[in-house]
Amino acid sequence: MRESQLQDEKETRTVTALIALASVACASGVLQGRALCAILRLTTEKQVNVQTVQKVLLVATQHTTTYVSLIEDNLNYLLTSWIEDAHCQLQNFPWMLMGKNMFVDLMQFDAINTIVVLN
Repeated sequence: MRESQLQDEKETRTVTALIALASVACASGVLQGRALCAILRLTTEKQVNVQTVQKVLLVATQHTTTYVSLIEDNLNYLLTSWIEDAHCQLQNFPWMLMGKNMFVDLMQFDAINTIVVLN
């Protein structure tokens, strides 16, 4: 296969995995946290474009909630899993998925959610 075909196949597989995981996150309260963790890890480990992940989550949550609130509702689980299970550093967490793309917003988010991180 040519390079462009390989790249296209990789992107198709990645988006398909994201769609499947986002569907699980929206459909199952029991598996919601795990599915979101898998999305976050896929985002960082495979260097998936954050805007691609946002688009997939936006479409998946259009009939239930917003993707930002979906992540915020599971933030405690996501951060705990991120740090303990994946042994990842907090600064590598894909904060852009929170819809907080400005430093000021991130600082406000941090102040509001400090108790979640400390738990």
